[in-house]
Amino acid sequence: MRVASFQRRRTMQKVTPGGNSDAALYEMVSKGWRDPFNKSKRLTMPAFGGEMSPAQIRAVIGYLKTLWTPEQRQFQSEETRDHPAPSRMP
Repeated sequence: MRVASFQRRRTMQKVTPGGNSDAALYEMVSKGWRDPFNKSKRLTMPAFGGEMSPAQIRAVIGYLKTLWTPEQRQFQSEETRDHPAPSRMP
C-alpha cells in the first residue's frame, strides 16, 4: 500500500462516521454502541433493533450517508463492498 493511500485511509477513518461498513453501522444501530472511553455500564448509543425493522435501520444508514461529503461516501462504499448490511434480520 502506498504511503499516501495509507495516510488517506487513516485520516478518513478518523473523520468519517462512514469509516465503517454498512454491516458495522447496521450492528451499531441495531445492538447499540459503546464508546471505548465510556467506562459506565450504559451504551453510548442505545440499541434500536427491538424498535425498528431492518428496513428502517437501513433507511437510517442511508440518511446518515446524505450528511457525508462525497469523499466520505466513496470511502465508506469501499469499506462496505465486502460487508453490506443484512437484507433481513437473522
